[in-house]
Amino acid sequence: MPGTRSLLPQAHEASPIRCMEFSHSGLFLLSCDDAGRVKFSRPTLEVLQVYQAHKEPCRAVTFSPTDYKFATGGWAGMGGSWRVGEERMA
Repeated sequence: MPGTRSLLPQAHEASPIRCMEFSHSGLFLLSCDDAGRVKFSRPTLEVLQVYQAHKEPCRAVTFSPTDYKFATGGWAGMGGSWRVGEERMA
């Protein structure tokens, strides 16, 4: 995407982005960083929601096949399940 490269450093402020994944529909993007945050965005990098997913660096994100849920993986081997637009799943 033209212009996306210059927006990437701003997408997660000072923490390096460690993983990014597009939804199956291509309408959304998940990204995670060293601060343990996951950002749910549009492909234009307009942030729709921020999740504090981990206390340690977040290293992996992936959408479920329906795009309504996603999973995260942290540095210490801890994982989490989330519903888009909601807090962490039990």
